[in-house]
Amino acid sequence: MPSMPTVIGQFNATPLNTGFGDHALGKLGKRRVEQAQPQAPRSFGASLQKFANKVSNLASRVLNAITPSGVRTEDKFRRGLAATSKQVGNLLGALSQANDHPVDQAKVRSVLAKLPEVMGPVLRRGGEYTEVFSHRLAVNLENMTPAELAGLRDGVAQAQLSELAGDEGIKSHLDLIQQAVTQEIQSRVLERTKTAFAPVLEELRQLVVTEGVTRDPVEEEFAKMKSFAEDALRQYGENTDLALALVTETVSELVNTPENGPVPLAQFKHALTHLSSETLLELRQAPDTWTGASTFEVRHTIGRVVESRQIDAEQGFIAGATSILGRESVTTAELGELIRDLDATTRHLGVLKSHGEIHDLVEDGQVETQRQDLKPHLEKLLTEGAHDLAGLTNRELHQLKSSLKALGVTGPEKALTAEIRKREVELEKQYTAGLLLVAKVVNSGDYAGVIAALTDFATMEDEVRNGWMQLGRKLDDPDAIYRWRAEAGAAALAGASDEELAEVFKAFQAKGMQSFGECLVDAGSRFAGYDETDLRHDALSKELTNLGTNLARIKEKVEIEVERRGLPDLQKTDEVPLQRDLPDVAREAIKGMLGVEMGLEKGVRLVKGSVPDGALERLQTSLTEPRSGTEVEKGKLFSGEELGISTIFKRDLERGAFKIKTADGVENVYKFPVIPKDAPESEVTRLKDEAMKEALTRLSEFFGNDDEMLWAVSQYVHQGTVACFQLAMGSPVDGFIRLEDGTPVMLSGEEHKSFTFEKKPEGGFRAVYHQSVDEATHYYALDGSPPKELEQDQSHFSLGFAMDIAPDKSVSMVGRPEFEYNLKPKD
Repeated sequence: MPSMPTVIGQFNATPLNTGFGDHALGKLGKRRVEQAQPQAPRSFGASLQKFANKVSNLASRVLNAITPSGVRTEDKFRRGLAATSKQVGNLLGALSQANDHPVDQAKVRSVLAKLPEVMGPVLRRGGEYTEVFSHRLAVNLENMTPAELAGLRDGVAQAQLSELAGDEGIKSHLDLIQQAVTQEIQSRVLERTKTAFAPVLEELRQLVVTEGVTRDPVEEEFAKMKSFAEDALRQYGENTDLALALVTETVSELVNTPENGPVPLAQFKHALTHLSSETLLELRQAPDTWTGASTFEVRHTIGRVVESRQIDAEQGFIAGATSILGRESVTTAELGELIRDLDATTRHLGVLKSHGEIHDLVEDGQVETQRQDLKPHLEKLLTEGAHDLAGLTNRELHQLKSSLKALGVTGPEKALTAEIRKREVELEKQYTAGLLLVAKVVNSGDYAGVIAALTDFATMEDEVRNGWMQLGRKLDDPDAIYRWRAEAGAAALAGASDEELAEVFKAFQAKGMQSFGECLVDAGSRFAGYDETDLRHDALSKELTNLGTNLARIKEKVEIEVERRGLPDLQKTDEVPLQRDLPDVAREAIKGMLGVEMGLEKGVRLVKGSVPDGALERLQTSLTEPRSGTEVEKGKLFSGEELGISTIFKRDLERGAFKIKTADGVENVYKFPVIPKDAPESEVTRLKDEAMKEALTRLSEFFGNDDEMLWAVSQYVHQGTVACFQLAMGSPVDGFIRLEDGTPVMLSGEEHKSFTFEKKPEGGFRAVYHQSVDEATHYYALDGSPPKELEQDQSHFSLGFAMDIAPDKSVSMVGRPEFEYNLKPKD
């Protein structure tokens, strides 16, 4: 809502915080670069309450009684206030570093020297200088965008280190502005996180009362809060390392405020019990607070949860060990019960070891005593008498082996290893039979048979993989699964003769079969966009994708085996035909198996296009207008040594934003230095300087040791050049990421931005820009409404374009920037 008016006088007096339509940064505001629309003005009390308490409430002060000349006096007052407004804006503009604008010290001195005279008509009516300045400052800060506030904060910080701070009068203004800007940013950030956290805390409240809730969903909710905090801090250029401090501060305010707190502190504590020890440590080690507000209750609660986990694990282990030590013998029929007791007991031991080490806790002495007693006792229990392991499940076999290993029991290890290997061999035979069946059907050219065989193969592969996992193989991440499939596939094809392998290879290279796997995957992604009323739309999407992916994997395995054997006269077909080239018999096979046509029109809403004219014009302007600011300022090392690149390019280089493409592939230019945890500041800066020098050496070699070319590149190829895309995305007119109803939105998720340099055969260089959010988690409407969740695996965005740098150092754009995105809001 608008600020409450602060009035001088009693009759038609103009409020001190009247808006006059001036830009918050004065003349500099005309060059503003903003990534989102300005926020609506909010209450003065909300944004600068602490600051405002230090000045008088001018609303209660009557400066003078209105006389017949009061109207004329009021007119002078209003003109004086309007002039003051303009001067304060110019002062803030001179101090701001928005859009890489340097602090204009001369302008600061000039504006402040004139300000008392400009403010004269206001002061003559009884106003006090600091109070009037403070109110005008508040008006300007309320109407600044996040980027403008961040630029002003940085500029004032620089001014505090300059000659300006040596002037006592200027220093007092700088202190006043710095305090006000800090409080405005903190207020806005906290307001944003409170809005974003409320539904997350409500979700947590529901989760903790759900029976059987696991760790993952609770961890996800805490990860959301950290992500929201990082987004809020990042918007104002604040240090995202403070995200967890902001989380604890926001949560403290919400859970301790009855009217706003969706989660009572006791339920919040229950949620904490589901977090990993690592996450709890992150929360414990976060800075105390972000703004200085108290977070004692939340931090104390986190500490109690950490202590309780250690005590529970100690008690659990001692109880389990006591029970096992009380067994005098174990029969084959009792093995299952013993395995369950052992598994639970060693799990408690695992928690003690990991949790205790992470949080530097000392365990109960009885734990070590009983651990030593268990080893000889279990050796005796499991080696005396015969135990038939064949009756155990795969999972029980693995649990027994891993539990005994954790306790240092080695007696039964040989028998356990033999039984596990016996079962692994059976799984390998099952996988080989399934894969060879698919290969055989592919060789027959029967598309319907291929689909049926692939369906059976998928079921078999899941069973085999689950069997391996139950026996203890780690197959819970994509890389491990990929390696396992490669090994299993190679083993399965190793038994085929050269002639058999060659026949299957040729069948896969046939034009129809070559495209079959790719087309199935493509169709699967398109069917993901089916309406809820369509038959089996979700299952259909997954089934098509899995079929195509498996076919492509088996094809790849065949090609790898052919290459390994060096079979002559077998060439891969590089070109992958499009879906329209798929044979009719293949389409009929899909229709017959799944009951639907494979049509491109049945697609998910994948949006592709070129950036709007507004963004294109800004990009063209940024490439043609004269260089200025940090684009022409030489970058410097911490040591003070001047570099042959611009300051803005150096900043991007330190962020890892540049890559070079060579015959050996693509590599990052800047290699982040390994900095010891307790290294002194001098060592940190030395390591960073060395990393920068090494990066510049790589770049210089890539650009043929042409210093002039590198200098030219550094003036044009940087994040400032592509800021137009962010500006367009934050505009209701030019915003090109839109919901189906046309609403422009911005995305939240891990964003990647990079320039890749390539050498052009005819001379010169090309810089290819790529920007993406591979898994968007939320979208934000531009009206300031709370973020909405997206299906991460179905929501993404990418944008790219290229610019050429000719041998004469001229820069030109190649084509028009293109973008692609898909948004899948959660139901």
